[in-house]
Amino acid sequence: MVTLSGRGASGGIVTGTVRYYARAAVRVHRREVEDPNPELRRFERARGIAVRDLTRLCLSGKRSVGEDGSLIFRVHQMMLEDPEYCAAVRRMIREERINAEYAVSTVTAEFARMIGREENGYISTRAADLRDAADRILSILSGQGQPELGDDGPFILAAEDLSPSETVRMDRRKVLAFITAGGSRYSHTAILARTMGIPAVIGVSGVCKELDGQQALVDGFTGEICIAPDEQTIRRFREYSRRHDADEERLQCYRDRKTATADGRRIRLCANISTPDEVETARQNGAEGIGLFRSEFLYLAGGGYPSEAYQFSAYRRILEAMAGRRVVIRTLDLGADKRTEAMDLNAGMSLGLGPRGIRLCLNCPELFRPQLRALCRASVYGHLAVLLPMVTSTREITQVRDLLRGIRADLDREGIRYSDDMELGVMIETPAAAILSDQLAQEADFFSIGTNDLTQYTLALDRQDGQIAAFAYEDDTAVMRLIALTAEHAHRAGIPVGICGEMAGSAERTEEFLNMGIEELSLPPHTILPLREKICAM
Repeated sequence: MVTLSGRGASGGIVTGTVRYYARAAVRVHRREVEDPNPELRRFERARGIAVRDLTRLCLSGKRSVGEDGSLIFRVHQMMLEDPEYCAAVRRMIREERINAEYAVSTVTAEFARMIGREENGYISTRAADLRDAADRILSILSGQGQPELGDDGPFILAAEDLSPSETVRMDRRKVLAFITAGGSRYSHTAILARTMGIPAVIGVSGVCKELDGQQALVDGFTGEICIAPDEQTIRRFREYSRRHDADEERLQCYRDRKTATADGRRIRLCANISTPDEVETARQNGAEGIGLFRSEFLYLAGGGYPSEAYQFSAYRRILEAMAGRRVVIRTLDLGADKRTEAMDLNAGMSLGLGPRGIRLCLNCPELFRPQLRALCRASVYGHLAVLLPMVTSTREITQVRDLLRGIRADLDREGIRYSDDMELGVMIETPAAAILSDQLAQEADFFSIGTNDLTQYTLALDRQDGQIAAFAYEDDTAVMRLIALTAEHAHRAGIPVGICGEMAGSAERTEEFLNMGIEELSLPPHTILPLREKICAM
């Protein structure tokens, strides 16, 4: 038996077969040929296989992520069938007498450059789609193929690292757990795993292809991984898991209780979710509302742009399921580590210092307006509050309110209903927003403090870097002072303030948050009942 150690990122104990996931990397070299006809046939064969694969993925995607979520595969298919693109590849093979791989790579790069120069933001982002579609052809030509997440199972997924888009596109019914060499407990992928209730261990030295096919035991609580565990080890961990399950059963008595201390201090415990399917998990764990719905995962799940109709359906479903309880939906917060194939965002901007959140949305109204329309239309089906990410000035709130006025005027002309009571809140997640919270409070209906990014930006650390994050998060005094300042300004302006970052679930900080007058804590569904038990005993 071999034991690997990492950091537990999402609780749970499972045993199963490891499947190693690696992104395909194809190196392309120029090779001259005497007869171009065999290369032309190789190109057509690979293109045909790629189109058939994409058709299959589109059909299976409709079942798992819906019509619009699977649209990205149809977009890729259409690009591989584009007459101009195909003609350019064939022409280069014939005229320069070169191998198919080099022609595909060169023509794709040129077409992507031309598309990327378009001033229209929506059109320019199609460059990333073209590169992804061409990579599928190159993988087939090289004989490597492209690994797909969730094609078999159940399994334990092992990888060097996983992006949020890769994680959300997993078939969660088949993935037992995941282990990665990279990432930190505060990365979006780890947070997503906790929300999904999938055990996860990150920062594991020794994650490699040799693990593929091995039997393993994964402990997402302690970060311990046992490869080829013996029966004694399995029994020990099963007993530990049994005690944990007994604790969860005991906590069910708190599911329908209000969250209040013994002396009557009241606070709401709400859930962070990333997909409409997670609403039921939130309700089963006693959520008093949805404190954060990460709408960007509607984009990450399918890799493209979900339509207004698809978003409206998702938002309405959440609001109706919560039956009048407050639902906070954060507008699109792509950027940093949350990238989608449809958006050619600046690579390397790991700290999110490039286009992200409200900055990205205001720069791309063709992307933002459909979401705002969908939110307005859904607002009549429940208690909706809209949350703006990465706000750093009152000007950004004013711009959004102007957009909303125009959208509501359009909806009036179209005879479409919306609610005038929809709240508009600001996410406090930069030092600038915390310092200017007295001004922002004059424009916002509520505050939600995102402690993950607030910590990252305040302490100048990369939340994806496990070593730095583990060290720097030990002292968050500066962050707590910014939270206290924000709460003070919110109360002075008469608006509510909550916390939706990982710190919301910190039992050690609960007393301080209560003393600050924080009215809501929003956390992963599976952590609500343990925290409620603690608060009720205070």
